[in-house]
Amino acid sequence: LACRLASGHGVQFETDIAEGLPDLACDPVALRQVLINLITVVVPRASGGLVRLTVQPLGWEVLLRLQCAAYPSGPKPALGDETERLNIAQDLARLSGGRLALDVDARAFDATAIYPAVEQLPVLVVDDNADTLELLQRYVAGSRYYLTTTRDPEAALALAEEHAPQIIVLDVMMPGVDGWTVLAQLQQRPATSHIPVVVCTVLPQKDLALFLGASGFLRKPLTRQEFLAALDQQAVRLVAESH
Repeated sequence: LACRLASGHGVQFETDIAEGLPDLACDPVALRQVLINLITVVVPRASGGLVRLTVQPLGWEVLLRLQCAAYPSGPKPALGDETERLNIAQDLARLSGGRLALDVDARAFDATAIYPAVEQLPVLVVDDNADTLELLQRYVAGSRYYLTTTRDPEAALALAEEHAPQIIVLDVMMPGVDGWTVLAQLQQRPATSHIPVVVCTVLPQKDLALFLGASGFLRKPLTRQEFLAALDQQAVRLVAESH
């Protein structure tokens, strides 16, 4: 619908949609109508220009932003039916669990809708270093992930079965049972063999980790961006495999 409408008005319609987005906790019919109302206002106003739709995670929510930075043919006075459609879009967004902010004037259009995600992705982190666990907890603050952590590698299997994490982050050098042993045990159990494991260690053992069945690898020390990117990569794979 958006592309057909844009084509009819000579508008270049660009999308920037992040991968691995969670499902939204909203009525999809209402969300579709919100977008239709917004698109049918901005596209005719942007005739001959560019409209961009951006969809990206925002903490525990998802942001959808529809923009036209400037109308190519100059200022456009508001029309009554456009105002009504925008008001209806705001009401629908609110009633369907989201919120819609509008910055629309005679020269530009900027609409930002924010909806809650259905749920966060649970991640189990196994690392004997308390400082590392505290750091990773800070890294996921405001993200779509929440962590269950343990310093005891021997508890990893029971926790994985109990909490059913979507992703496991696993250290290697731990007392008693090392990460390689835990990785093998996870792969051997039907209840955990499907869970992607990201090996996270100071050791330069990426090739070995992947050879032994890990889905990803992180080298310590690591930044927040690196940690979240590794989790996002696994989340994208989970979404692809579920379709």
